[in-house]
Amino acid sequence: QQKNTLASNIYHDLSMLIEWIEYNYEKEGIPTNTENGYYHPLTTVPPSLRRILHLLNQSCDSFDRSNSLEGLAEAITSIYARMTTASEEDMKICRVGHAHMDLVWLWPERVTYQKIIHTYSNVLQLMDRYPDFTFTMSQPPLYYHIQEKQPKLAEKIQEKILNGRWEFTGALEVESDTQIPVGEGLVRCILYGQERIKAIRGSVSDTVWIPDCFGYSQCLPQIFHLADIPNFFTTKILWSTITKFPHNSFVWVGPDGESSVLTHLSVSGY
Repeated sequence: QQKNTLASNIYHDLSMLIEWIEYNYEKEGIPTNTENGYYHPLTTVPPSLRRILHLLNQSCDSFDRSNSLEGLAEAITSIYARMTTASEEDMKICRVGHAHMDLVWLWPERVTYQKIIHTYSNVLQLMDRYPDFTFTMSQPPLYYHIQEKQPKLAEKIQEKILNGRWEFTGALEVESDTQIPVGEGLVRCILYGQERIKAIRGSVSDTVWIPDCFGYSQCLPQIFHLADIPNFFTTKILWSTITKFPHNSFVWVGPDGESSVLTHLSVSGY
């Protein structure tokens, strides 16, 4: 059955708005579970949240009136247009594909390498099918294994890397823990990782990518600063059911008071 592109676009546009609303609900301490149709009053939420809820309600009404996907798509597009303010004109939101591949997790390492060949082959097929689809990967050992076992597949991946549709990022040789290793171990992980990433994509990575990490050494901003890496991406600290981390995008300053790294925590997991 042929994919309905318009319906798919509407689904993903709505999903992004709903994720944003749910994040703000949680941030404001508003319960999302309701009983008997009761909804908690939105007396203290930011105006931006009220506006988006109102516009979403209007979009649903327009679909009810017209029974038209085109009308719904137009209404949703207007929501995104109204979310942009004069101070946010240069901001851009991108959805980029990613497959989180642990080198070893509940299976032998050899199984990981089988999985990446299967996964990355599928990614290449999706890129051929959808010209706007982009993808990001980390950890040089994954690429070099494919280069050894499936050289033609590696050539196709590198072609996508060089034309900008496949981003090879992460800076680290592997997505490591940061509390157990000593500082020298983390530094070597960056040195070896950046060397191998540069050999593949022609330049080093400007982002440390560790989505699946259970904790963070306070020395990381200093190490990243000395390695000339300005960005850090992670997420798992937001999983705690006890301590709610108050930020998702911020500048993390090291204990020296000078070193810093721009940090982003994905609010929807990896």
